[in-house]
Amino acid sequence: MKTIYPLSSTSTLEIASGDIFNQDDLDAAVIFLNSRPQFVVEALSAGPSSKTNPPKTSLIPEIFPGQAVLSTHLKAKSPMVIACLTPVFGIDLPSQELLENCYRNAISIAEIQKAKSIGFSGLSGKGFYYPTENVAETALRMIRELAPAFHSLRTVRFLLPDSSHLQIYRETCNHTLGLMT
Repeated sequence: MKTIYPLSSTSTLEIASGDIFNQDDLDAAVIFLNSRPQFVVEALSAGPSSKTNPPKTSLIPEIFPGQAVLSTHLKAKSPMVIACLTPVFGIDLPSQELLENCYRNAISIAEIQKAKSIGFSGLSGKGFYYPTENVAETALRMIRELAPAFHSLRTVRFLLPDSSHLQIYRETCNHTLGLMT
């Protein structure tokens, strides 16, 4: 079951359960990494790639907590995957600011690529040591702050792994976003 909240006159926020890799109706899927792997990413350009202007591919040897890059993932049904290196709570400092940067940078990449929809995998505390309530509050607050500047984005979706996470995000959405009940 999906819950939809208005973000602005032109965009909505969706809270749903599901797998980020099985969202064929999203332009961009955001995944959170918990290590610094080497992987191939598409270099960002001034606009979206096309057949006449294919993306350049380069090896990014390391990204740092809070950074996001345009990437690929074989399991993803979305045409675009954005990978964020998530800070580990209490270890990568300042943890809160770095987590905010994950959302800010992912939205920025989606906007540069002119995505109309973006989905975030449900970042849980497991592996990152964040309390789920803290992650939900940070994520929803960042989306609320960034929404007025959306140019292309119309849909932001959070995909959560289970009913307890769904409940936390819905309650936090109602509390954090205030007018969205």
